[in-house]
Amino acid sequence: TRDPAAPVSLGDFESDTAGWAVYPSGAVTGDLSVSTSDAATGNGSAQVTMDATGGSGYLEIASAISSLDLAAVTFSVKSSDLTAISVRVTDSTGQAFQHRVALDPAEPGWQKATIDDFDDTDRHWGGADDGVWHGPVTKMAFLVDHFVLTDPTQIASLQIDAIEGIPVPSDLAVYTSTLGNIFTTGQPVSVGLTTTAGDVSWTVTDEGGASVETATSSVDSLGGSI
Repeated sequence: TRDPAAPVSLGDFESDTAGWAVYPSGAVTGDLSVSTSDAATGNGSAQVTMDATGGSGYLEIASAISSLDLAAVTFSVKSSDLTAISVRVTDSTGQAFQHRVALDPAEPGWQKATIDDFDDTDRHWGGADDGVWHGPVTKMAFLVDHFVLTDPTQIASLQIDAIEGIPVPSDLAVYTSTLGNIFTTGQPVSVGLTTTAGDVSWTVTDEGGASVETATSSVDSLGGSI
């Protein structure tokens, strides 16, 4: 069982763009492919090309999300052709929240960004349309407007990689940290632990239900397992 607090990959683009697609709007055209020559992590990244020579509009790169209860999303972008990129997340009611992330076109490397307060924006519409986030996340999209392009020719290229969701913290979750939860004689028995509490108490019983150990410890000292 995976650590419920571990980041969830929403797009690593190691071999394909599965789940992600391009949706041009207005007079803009674009394309989505995989680049294996450069990546923020691993060996591949999403390569996006955009052509706004025909006029105004925007390019949307979007994916449906399998109803993940997330507290934040992180991603990395690389481009010398943009001053900003917009990120749109959609909640369980169909309400969309859009955030503008500033980029430095003079930065030659990858720029990492985090959206960690989904309803901290005045740009929201659809669904409940009340400005309040109603998890889980059902869709995520990146949008590039024609007016954020730096090249006078209105041609742009960008790479996106390492898109991850940070789960909403569990009050308390115990999970299997050893394959099959099988331990050999003499091997320390442990399970993974994630919690928002400062301290945790536990009791270990034998197969007959008799208590063999009781303890209390600070979560920080446990290092994610007991």
